[in-house]
Amino acid sequence: MTAKRAFDVAGGLVLLLALAPLIAWAALSVTLGGSGPVLRRRTVAGLAGRPFTMLTFRTRSPLAALPLLLHVVTGRMSLVGPCPLTPGHRECAGEGGAGSPSVRG
Repeated sequence: MTAKRAFDVAGGLVLLLALAPLIAWAALSVTLGGSGPVLRRRTVAGLAGRPFTMLTFRTRSPLAALPLLLHVVTGRMSLVGPCPLTPGHRECAGEGGAGSPSVRG
């Protein structure tokens, strides 16, 4: 296990435990706020372009991203790095993804 992966697992678990009450509250709010599933699923490109199903809460707030911590712990995402792209956005960004950000001065 690399140092980055160990950081991802440890950080993801700590954040999941610390934010568990907030995650439960967000899930309950989405459930009480309307009909439909609590989690939204969408297919995105992961490491080496392999697709996986990303879960987010069905809300338009920063709370929607809390389920992404599950993907960090399972190794599908990292705490540090680019956000996965949907297949259509990956094609727009080019073969290698979004690439490195450039610094202009």
